[in-house]
Amino acid sequence: MKTLPNFLDAIKDGPFVFDGGMGTQLYERGVYINHSFDSANLSRQQLVRQVHEDYRVAGAMALTTNTFSSNRFKLSRHGLEEQLEAINRAAVAIARDVAGQKLYVAGSMGPTGQTPTMLTEGELGAIADAFEEQARVLIEAGVDLICLETF
Repeated sequence: MKTLPNFLDAIKDGPFVFDGGMGTQLYERGVYINHSFDSANLSRQQLVRQVHEDYRVAGAMALTTNTFSSNRFKLSRHGLEEQLEAINRAAVAIARDVAGQKLYVAGSMGPTGQTPTMLTEGELGAIADAFEEQARVLIEAGVDLICLETF
C-alpha cells in the first residue's frame, strides 16, 4: 500500500489543491441551515461521501472533513454536543474512505461563534478546551493534518 509523502514535502512541489466548501455543497443538495451540516456525517453519510467524491474527481489533493462546526459550542446549538466524538470520527472515516492512499485528509476546525474579546478568562479556557477536544478526536480518528478555517 502506497503511503503519502509528508505533507510539508508535498506542498514544496508546487501548487497544492484542497477541496471546496462542504457546507455550501450540502446546502445545495438539501441540507438546510436550520440543521447541523455536521450531523450529516451520521444521518446522511452517502451525501457527505458524494461531496468528497466530487471534489476528488475535480482534482483535489486534500479532502477536508465535514467538521467545521463540530466543536462543543457549535454542536450544542443543535443539542448535539454529546455526539461530538461520533460526528467527528464519522467525518474522518468518510473522507478517509474516499481519499484512500492518494489524497490527504484535513480535519476541519472552525470557530466557536463566541467573541473572545468579550469573554472571561474562564470562558476562554473553555473554548481552548473545546478546540483541544475536537483536535484530539480528529487526530485519533486519523487525519493527516488540521485545517483551521475562518478564524
